[in-house]
Amino acid sequence: MGRGLYIILEGFEGGGKTTHSRLLKGYFNQKGLPCVSVREPGGTRVGEQIRRILLDRDTEINPRTELYLFGAARAQIFSEIVIPSLEEGIHVISDRGYISTEAYQHYGRGVAMGVVKGMNQAATFGTKPDLVFMLGVSAEKGVQMATVKNRFEGESSEFHQKVVEGYTKIAKRDRNIITTINYREGDIEGMQQEIRGHVDQKLAA
Repeated sequence: MGRGLYIILEGFEGGGKTTHSRLLKGYFNQKGLPCVSVREPGGTRVGEQIRRILLDRDTEINPRTELYLFGAARAQIFSEIVIPSLEEGIHVISDRGYISTEAYQHYGRGVAMGVVKGMNQAATFGTKPDLVFMLGVSAEKGVQMATVKNRFEGESSEFHQKVVEGYTKIAKRDRNIITTINYREGDIEGMQQEIRGHVDQKLAA
């Protein structure tokens, strides 16, 4: 059995990452392919505890501290779930990943990109994704659509705009690996079919 595929669904709040992660996992199950879905930050006992700290609206966190908390949660999920699964031939679908850290902590918070990339490299143990889907949505629309009001969703419109612009820049920079699928209201099925088409091509390669 070969290595599993590592697939990340990325993008701003409200783009449908969680919905499409669930639907894609169901598609793998229908095909009889082993698959696990994870979310970042979280996915492990340690990661979920860190997630609560990161999303708590009453907690003030220095940008560097925030970055390293994301890194700690990421290192735990990679060592505990992602890498062992991939090595066993199990496909991994991740709701967010290293790109979110670049968008939020570099473009949003202003932490140097070199510091962010160094942390990501260490926390993922150098693991690269096979597919990344960027689910695009505007800052204003994303905040309106987000259902859980957490520390990040409570940030200023200026911060949200910086993050969205960051995602756009990253998608252009890494267009060889990132597929952008713009949010289409009322067309979850069409978006999912587009995602599945790319996945099927990768599985057949």
